[in-house]
Amino acid sequence: MVVNAPLAILVDGEGADAATNWALDRALHYGDGLFETIRVYRGDAPWWDAHWTRLSAGAHRLALPLPDQAQVRSEARLHIQKPPSTY
Repeated sequence: MVVNAPLAILVDGEGADAATNWALDRALHYGDGLFETIRVYRGDAPWWDAHWTRLSAGAHRLALPLPDQAQVRSEARLHIQKPPSTY
């Protein structure tokens, strides 16, 4: 038997148009994701620009949004400056 019912997506028990895009997102269903590893040497990431270029290209191929590069770099600098014992 085939039931032709409209698709209903509920978030916290309520219908939400914004939730529809999230619930139908490919990353949610297939686990799409992207990461890059970058070398840090003496408190610096000397190849940041090349790293960001690779990350951007991968995100574009997977149609994943990227946060603002300046914000990511600022947050990375904060982590780089922390001594390992604070993690």
